[in-house]
Amino acid sequence: MLDDYPHVKHWFDTIAARPAVQRGVKVLADLRKPITDDKSREVLYGATQYQRR
Repeated sequence: MLDDYPHVKHWFDTIAARPAVQRGVKVLADLRKPITDDKSREVLYGATQYQRR
């Protein structure tokens, strides 16, 4: 997807290469829980994400 936008890909790769960003991504990866059920996936990414809860 980013291959269609070479400047955006370059920016993304440049930011991702920074040591502080790599440490932050690692911290978040250790804390992130996988989305395992369909209800959570729908709330986050589906049409219901904009509904008032």
